[in-house]
Amino acid sequence: MSLRRMPLSWVEAEAVARRTRSLSRMRSCCIYKAHGCSWKGRVSELSQHYRSCSYAAGPCPFGCGRNLTPASYASHVLSCELRTVA
Repeated sequence: MSLRRMPLSWVEAEAVARRTRSLSRMRSCCIYKAHGCSWKGRVSELSQHYRSCSYAAGPCPFGCGRNLTPASYASHVLSCELRTVA
């Protein structure tokens, strides 16, 4: 696929704008629905939701490489093989 070198015409720009508006109005659920998140909203609101979703998986704080859900975090932190005991 080659990159377009010519600027968009007004008609093409309007078509892109219509598609963008249409997509942003579509509704979606959170990608962490399987982990328990019940959020549903517009596609345009997804990135804001993901920044604060409490069901998002995150890396192990000890660096073992596992991605942890909030439900598995507490038990993993106590049993991770890279955990140092003081």
